[in-house]
Amino acid sequence: MAFISKADLGQNIYEEILNGITRANDAKITTACSEAQEEVTGYICAQYDTDDLFSKEGDARNKTILSLCRIIAIYRLHSACNTMPEIRRLEYEDAVKTLGKIQSGKILLQGAKLQGETDEVKPDLVVEMKSNPKRNNQF
Repeated sequence: MAFISKADLGQNIYEEILNGITRANDAKITTACSEAQEEVTGYICAQYDTDDLFSKEGDARNKTILSLCRIIAIYRLHSACNTMPEIRRLEYEDAVKTLGKIQSGKILLQGAKLQGETDEVKPDLVVEMKSNPKRNNQF
């Protein structure tokens, strides 16, 4: 199952409008949802484990990422039919700004696994010691 689907878009757009701009072609919706997911991945893949983030389903999905994917998918659907309501353009610009803030670390995604982070639990009372690599000096 995909991270975002036609049923998720219903929160941001009426079904009759969605059917009108896609001419009831669900393949266009699937494509727009995939493209939205790829665009979001491009922004956040350096910091977050996107495979883990986009593999979740239902209520386990990150609400911020789901909302951004919905906005971008609806923007892409409107741009394909050459009618762009001003509100959709503004929402898309805000979504891209939010993705930029996530990318720069100004906004952190609650519950999202960082890149390279594992599920391994470390004991609380362990002291970890590290040092700089040994360097070779020549006189």
